[in-house]
Amino acid sequence: MVLKPAVSGKRILSIRRRAAAMGVLLLFSSLPGWSDSPSPLHGSVAGLVSDLVGIPQMGAAVALYDRFDRLVGRTLTDERGEFSFKSIAVGRYSVRVSAPSFLAVTRPDVVVEAGGRNLLAVNLSASLARSNWFIRSRGSGR
Repeated sequence: MVLKPAVSGKRILSIRRRAAAMGVLLLFSSLPGWSDSPSPLHGSVAGLVSDLVGIPQMGAAVALYDRFDRLVGRTLTDERGEFSFKSIAVGRYSVRVSAPSFLAVTRPDVVVEAGGRNLLAVNLSASLARSNWFIRSRGSGR
C-alpha cells in the first residue's frame, strides 16, 4: 500500500510564501507613514474660534509654535470657526489666533501628550471699542 501526502510539496511552498508575504506586509504597516493610525508619540490640537458673543469666526489665522517660538504649522478656521493640527509631536506649544478687526490672542503652554487631543475655545475681542462721538457746531454757544 502506497500512502500519498495530504499536502503536496508545492502546496507547502505556496503556503510558506504567503505567510512570508503577510509578515513583510505587517512589518511595513507598523512603520511610520505606512499606516493611517496616529503615532503613539503624537497628539493633536484643535479648537473653536468665536467672538465674545459666541459667533464662530471663519477665516481666522491660527498658528502653532513650539517651545522655542518656531512656527510648526498654520491654518485657517473653517466655516464653523474650527481648526485642527494633527500628528503633532509630544511637547509644549503656543497657539496664536488673529483675525481682521479683532485683537490677536495667544494661548501659551498647550501641552501635547501621546495620543491626546487638546481642545481650545478661543474668544476674540473687537480691536475697536465702541465709541460715541459728539460733534458741536460753532455757533451753538456750548
